[in-house]
Amino acid sequence: MLTSRKGSGGGRNLRRNKWLTALVAAISLLPVVAAAQSGTPPTASECELHFWPSAGLNSAYHGWFHGGIANGAVTGRAGYPAMPQNLFKTDSQIALANTVRPAEAIARNGYRVVVHAEALPSRVIRTTAGRISDSTAPCYAELIVEELFFQQDIVSGSYLRTMFRYREFGSDVAPQRVFGTWVQTQLQLSPPKAPEAVDPAVAEMEAAYRANFSQFGAALNKPMKGRK
Repeated sequence: MLTSRKGSGGGRNLRRNKWLTALVAAISLLPVVAAAQSGTPPTASECELHFWPSAGLNSAYHGWFHGGIANGAVTGRAGYPAMPQNLFKTDSQIALANTVRPAEAIARNGYRVVVHAEALPSRVIRTTAGRISDSTAPCYAELIVEELFFQQDIVSGSYLRTMFRYREFGSDVAPQRVFGTWVQTQLQLSPPKAPEAVDPAVAEMEAAYRANFSQFGAALNKPMKGRK
């Protein structure tokens, strides 16, 4: 009987010791599990900047000699300056953006740029509350060229004006920051006044397109009023 109880008690002690060992091991793992769940902030290399070009070039005229018909220049309306055709189609904007490196232009160095070939409808830009793309990146932002205008003013001259919109989400579903503004670069050679002036005018406008990225980046990163 005594031997039997010893054997039974030893088995219970052995099972209890195994249970205690397993419990201690599980407890020792708790901080590691908590750290894994809390995670660490994503690095820049994990961030995505999604870029969309505009639907194309529009034009506006402010002057005294004829009416301000929308897109009069780019559609070749009588009385408006002749503009090179097919300027700033989506594919040419993408090629220009690749030379600009949009992430660097707006000081988001290290972000991986994801370029979308199709322009976004204005309704989508203005009404989409969450991410426009289906990306699940842990760090995510959007840069959109919403409008692109050749503007001619009888007093102040010609400009290439760009409306950019930027939304920064981080890892959230809703944007943490939304910013949009017009920027512009003055043109000296547009509209071209002779056939031989077309190519230099186009080159100038392409340079202005790139310059507007840098101007937008400066506006985006300008310190907010009230902050040191």
